[in-house]
Amino acid sequence: MRPQEVIEEPASEVAVHDVGVCIGTNCYIKGSWKLLQSLASELKQRGLSDHFRINARFCTGQCEGGPNNRHRQ
Repeated sequence: MRPQEVIEEPASEVAVHDVGVCIGTNCYIKGSWKLLQSLASELKQRGLSDHFRINARFCTGQCEGGPNNRHRQ
């Protein structure tokens, strides 16, 4: 009897999403820092931290509609 050959499969690549939250003055005043912290905390609680990179960003040029975020895959 021949020993069985072990075939290793490559680890599946996890899509990582970049999410930026503006922390410029106007967005900060409207709660963007709390949004940034809450989002990171929620993703960690749900075990999804490996799928997202949460970043603080500055001025997206859309201050009147803040807080602003940006998503990129």
